[in-house]
Amino acid sequence: MRLVAARSVQFAAASTSAEAFYRLAAISLVSPVDTVAIGDVTGDGRNDVIASTHHIQAGAVSPSDYKVSVFVQQADGRLAPPLQASFPGFTMHSENKGFALVDLNEDGFRDIVLGYGEGLYIFEGAASGQLFGRDVPNVSGSVKAVVALDINHDDHADLVTFDDFRMRVYLGDGHGMLQNTFTVSTYPVEVSNLKSHMAPGDLNGDGRMDLAFFNGFNQGAVFEQTESGTFVRRVYVLNPYPEAVFSAMAVADFDSDGDHDLMFATHATDRNHPTAKHYLYRQSGGQLIAPVQWGAYAIASAMIGADMDRDGREDLLTVRTANDVLASVGYSRQMPDGSYDTEVRFPLTAALYSTNPRGIAAGDFTGDGCSDIAAVSGASLVLLQAACVPLRVMSGPLPPRLGQSPTAASSSPVSAQTIVPIDDMTLVRPARRSAKPIAEPRPGVPRAVRQTSRPSNHP
Repeated sequence: MRLVAARSVQFAAASTSAEAFYRLAAISLVSPVDTVAIGDVTGDGRNDVIASTHHIQAGAVSPSDYKVSVFVQQADGRLAPPLQASFPGFTMHSENKGFALVDLNEDGFRDIVLGYGEGLYIFEGAASGQLFGRDVPNVSGSVKAVVALDINHDDHADLVTFDDFRMRVYLGDGHGMLQNTFTVSTYPVEVSNLKSHMAPGDLNGDGRMDLAFFNGFNQGAVFEQTESGTFVRRVYVLNPYPEAVFSAMAVADFDSDGDHDLMFATHATDRNHPTAKHYLYRQSGGQLIAPVQWGAYAIASAMIGADMDRDGREDLLTVRTANDVLASVGYSRQMPDGSYDTEVRFPLTAALYSTNPRGIAAGDFTGDGCSDIAAVSGASLVLLQAACVPLRVMSGPLPPRLGQSPTAASSSPVSAQTIVPIDDMTLVRPARRSAKPIAEPRPGVPRAVRQTSRPSNHP
């Protein structure tokens, strides 16, 4: 598998979490956007943004349904208008999809692997500007999530898929071909649910990637990878008691001890805001121990861990989907003692009851050395740029931070409220105006926090 060296950048982070991100753009893809990924799929060392759409079940079929869009990052940090290609669409397999970005044929370019509901589709050609897809034969099951691992330790990428009831392992041969070798039941995670999820991580400290699952409701499970490349379930009791529902799951080093941990978001059946919580199962001595719990106030429908301020600690990103208000991206910094700072929220463009658990991604897609955020929001893809200030670039000039409107070279910079239709989109440049952060009171956070009012937009 090909590793690409990135530019070395020193920078100063935003002075407060409330100033950490601002909205670069909200790009309309016309049809509902369901999943997003960030990674280099052109082989140029720059991260690109990849998203997929589905069909509104109650509406007419649209040409924008069932499309993969690839926004290629340019040398100056801008995102180009998307390359697009279709995949087979079924209204019964709408929004729970997943991406894996991995070089299956070892040609030096990451392929875009989409678990689209009825199988796997592989997209190639982003580097040449001609995106095309192909179906993977002999893939069974309603694939929702897919991860890339090296199961048999032959230095070729393999895939694991999840369909709500079982995982299937496909061994890669390094030439782009996949062979289904075995299937494992994910009991007790066996319920068809649009929020079900699978996440990889070394959850017992043996150096092999394990898999965590949850059914989108009230059951979680951990399957450990064995030395022989199979998976066995670790007997943990993972349920949301005394709450009723697990609403999101993530695997990352959430306490900065060098081990992967498992985190769930929970809420009560009535979705009351104050009952939402985080359950953090820390790894200790190769085992997950009883969870640390704290209040999160608003319901989380997607959650990932990512080092957003480049301090070496995994921060927490969530998509909050409280009732009757705009959904938002929540950002909580991990502090030096392993606790989490007050969560600050950045509004999306739609009120969402829920969202795909793979509807948020983090990575530098503007070329300034800082981690940005992409999140799905109805029929839009919202891009939040990190408001960091690069101090020194080791090689190569900095990309311009000021840009023009995507509709006219003489227009003002892209507004925080801009929604860019895909047909009108030219290169998306960084903007100055921030999205309005939201800081709401949260009971029971694991450290002393200050309560803040809702601040105004930053210029």
